[in-house]
Amino acid sequence: MFDMIKTSGLKWVAVLPPHIADTPKSKYTVTFDSSLGRVISKHDLGMFLIECLKNPEYHQKVCGIASVV
Repeated sequence: MFDMIKTSGLKWVAVLPPHIADTPKSKYTVTFDSSLGRVISKHDLGMFLIECLKNPEYHQKVCGIASVV
């Protein structure tokens, strides 16, 4: 399905979060085509999901997101 999305011509963002934790908001990092950590706060993930839809920098990219430890 991911291959179909990539070739669809639509604006897409693939977010690959690690473990989603019920922890307070913190700092997080985003990388392309890899993940740098093992956990992300559910609050930070929610904020990023909104941000990545608005920011064309993330369109047509696979984003890894993780809390900064």
